[in-house]
Amino acid sequence: MGEKISRKIYQPRKITNWLITQEAERTCKSENEVTNQSIILSKMPKMPHLKEKAEFILYAVENDITLSQQQLKDILAGTIEDLADTPIRSSLTIEKAFSYYVSRWQESLEHRYFLKVTTYDDEILRTLNDMLYSGNEDFFIGKREFGYRVAEVLRQWTRLCVFRDTYRALSVIARHMDIKGELDPFDVLMFLVSVDDDLHSQGVPAEEIINSFPSCSIPKEKRVSAIRSEIYSYYGNQAYAYLTGDIEYKNVPEEVTQLWYDAFDDLEKWRLAEKTVEEQLEIVSNLLMRCKKIFSKLR
Repeated sequence: MGEKISRKIYQPRKITNWLITQEAERTCKSENEVTNQSIILSKMPKMPHLKEKAEFILYAVENDITLSQQQLKDILAGTIEDLADTPIRSSLTIEKAFSYYVSRWQESLEHRYFLKVTTYDDEILRTLNDMLYSGNEDFFIGKREFGYRVAEVLRQWTRLCVFRDTYRALSVIARHMDIKGELDPFDVLMFLVSVDDDLHSQGVPAEEIINSFPSCSIPKEKRVSAIRSEIYSYYGNQAYAYLTGDIEYKNVPEEVTQLWYDAFDDLEKWRLAEKTVEEQLEIVSNLLMRCKKIFSKLR
């Protein structure tokens, strides 16, 4: 157990003194035990899955175990994922969760995206992009920045909050985004408490919950444009320099050079214009797969 701490002087009010005294007499506990337990219970969520996470944090504190930033981040992401089983009307919970993260999409491209995200997670986020586009045709489905997508989810929260897939996608983002500064165990604990409160007052009725996003019909021309932009943005020379540190391009592998040559040749609009939209989509999709395969070797 943790080391014994120095005594703190607590001066109860008349009503709290009466409550503590009555509880101590009826439970045969000391007034100190009653006071300590009451404070712990005030910071303990009632929902079982949230309570389990809170108890994990409190156990670590009690036993002088330092929780890593990754462990605390996993608790945040896991809590968001759990909301797939208990969706929530209010967007405040999601806003609060992502207030701990760095939202850099306006300043720089996420060149490490394909190194961070698995193929499975990428498919989840691409489906999210399609859903976001279906609610806002100004949303660019070729963007990979995490913060860009979170901001758009929040703008469309009223329609998205009933889908379990929304929370699954957000949990993927929460696992991969960078934390702002350092997470504090108490802040994460209070986040769990706030989620618990919101679930009791803002939960989506079971009959309104929808498991998966509906199929979204995205114009093929839009997909071609999005993939072209994705290739230029995330697999070009800047991405290479960022990932390898070879800012003078002195050691560019031959297959990367050939990829850039072929990409420039294939993606020229006048060349694509000679093809049907189906052929264009096949060309850019195959090129994207090749980009992923080659750039994955630059880890």
